[in-house]
Amino acid sequence: MYPLTPIVTLVFTVRPPYKWLLLGPPRSGTPFHVDPLATSAWNACLEGRKRWALYPPGGWDGEGDAWLPPGVKLTRMEDGERSYDAPSSYEWWLTTYPSLDVRERPLEFIQEAGDVVFVPRGWWHTVVNETYMVAYTQNFTSEHNFEDTLSVLKTSDRDLAEVFRCRGTDVATVRAPPATRAAR
Repeated sequence: MYPLTPIVTLVFTVRPPYKWLLLGPPRSGTPFHVDPLATSAWNACLEGRKRWALYPPGGWDGEGDAWLPPGVKLTRMEDGERSYDAPSSYEWWLTTYPSLDVRERPLEFIQEAGDVVFVPRGWWHTVVNETYMVAYTQNFTSEHNFEDTLSVLKTSDRDLAEVFRCRGTDVATVRAPPATRAAR
């Protein structure tokens, strides 16, 4: 993670929601999605059990940005924006998953209480709670995806770009701070 430079401090004060306490009953969950703003995420299961399915960007064959997980459909909005229509996580596991060829199957695993999961930037993922569940999750950017996050902000988050401009910083000129070496 980066030290709190003035730019990073500014982003911390104006960024969208990025951390959540999650509570859910069995069969609830999150449909397939990619985390916003080119961020990565971690998820700590505090109580219960969750079943995960993940696909890398472009799928297993590296087909590119147009690739979608099985069962997810792309919808174009009137303003040209893309929207994704995905079944609920429970529905996906019941209807789509059983019909998948073994080569189409996701990376899948069970997260138990005490486990922490890392989701890299750009990975499609869905989660269904197998039991009552309590978890804490947070999205973040690091030296590995900072430039990607800024690129997304430059093109998609006009409000944040305006905050940078109002504070005398053009978001187009912001770069990742130099990497720092941990004290030994």
